[in-house]
Amino acid sequence: MNSKSFLILGVILSMVFSLQAQRPGGGQGRMGGQDFDPEKMVNRQVDRLKEAVGLDEKQEKKVRKLFMAQLDEIDEIRDVAEGDWEYMREEMGKVREQTNEKLQKILSEEQWTKYEAAMKEWREQRGRRGGRQEGGRRPRPDGGSGN
Repeated sequence: MNSKSFLILGVILSMVFSLQAQRPGGGQGRMGGQDFDPEKMVNRQVDRLKEAVGLDEKQEKKVRKLFMAQLDEIDEIRDVAEGDWEYMREEMGKVREQTNEKLQKILSEEQWTKYEAAMKEWREQRGRRGGRQEGGRRPRPDGGSGN
């Protein structure tokens, strides 16, 4: 798997887990009872991207619209998937790829390079925070495998 594919897969998985934890359900997310506001989430993503690559106002609006559309697509996939993680992973991979293609057209070459570097750093930070084991699973507090 080349580094670009790995980067895209990392971002997709991050979004899947982020969205799963914040899924709307009567005003509450599925996990942890968190309130979920898609607009706030997109604003955080855009702010983070703006800080990393220096978006101008026009780019910021385009990126915000792109990320909102991506959330809508992901939500639709989750509804259709009905818990089929393999299907969700594949379809969200396609959505992420399409989003990255569109994002690359919005950003300058220099910004895209900065974006790729930031994504690598963010992925590494998530890895350090999440303590992932082989297979992408978090270790259980009791030391068990969860199987």
